[in-house]
Amino acid sequence: MEEIGGRWQDLTREQQINLAQTMAGQRQYSNLIALFDNFESYNKALATAQNAEGTLAQQQDIAMERTTAHLNILKASVENIYDSLIDTKPINNLIDGLSDVANKVATVIDGFGGGIPILKSLGAIGLSVFSTQIARGINTTVINLETARNNALQFSQALESTRNVLKI
Repeated sequence: MEEIGGRWQDLTREQQINLAQTMAGQRQYSNLIALFDNFESYNKALATAQNAEGTLAQQQDIAMERTTAHLNILKASVENIYDSLIDTKPINNLIDGLSDVANKVATVIDGFGGGIPILKSLGAIGLSVFSTQIARGINTTVINLETARNNALQFSQALESTRNVLKI
């Protein structure tokens, strides 16, 4: 870029266009011509960027160190509040106790041969204990179905009477 930019003014306009089309293609050659026509401005901007190299990165590092330090202080404060409000020993003891109970239940289930035999046994026990309530529920359902059938029949008759009166 520097070599062509340094010799750009020595080329004819036709040479400049041909060179730009070769370098940048048909669609972008006009942008390349504009760059080389203002090559002095390009060199100034490049020098500024090269002289400033690392400055922005240093500023970013300083800002991040400050933010990180403040976030670490906040994190420590929140952890202190948590430790002050909640005593984890009783919670851990409760969790350990529940784990022991779950393990013992699993051992009992395994001792009976798994979950299916237990469910069958519980179903049989539930059926014998609640057989009266189940029978009442079935009887109530049958009565409700008969009532609904009678209501539907009465509605059908009333509808037929209305049709006869209106002669529909």
